[in-house]
Amino acid sequence: MKLTNKQLRQIIKEELEKVIKESQAVYIVRFTDRGVEVNDETGPVMMVTKGQYETYSPLEGAQHGDPEAIQQLLAQLSAKVGHQVSEKNISIQKEHGY
Repeated sequence: MKLTNKQLRQIIKEELEKVIKESQAVYIVRFTDRGVEVNDETGPVMMVTKGQYETYSPLEGAQHGDPEAIQQLLAQLSAKVGHQVSEKNISIQKEHGY
């Protein structure tokens, strides 16, 4: 199959837009009484309950700024969304009273 220049430009444009969108994505990370909820502008992305101890436990320190826990959170989130998520792309929040 041969691509025309117009088709090639369209493909490049779409891929570039996708990369820019991924780099600007903001993920809201909320620690609640149930566990960790991660949302983006379209809705839920990931949920880890406290009952999922082996997955939840390494993340718990992220709410207090623990660098290792934040790296674990970024790794799990990156695996879930299929691209690298950096610390600048997350906002960590604690639910009131937690």
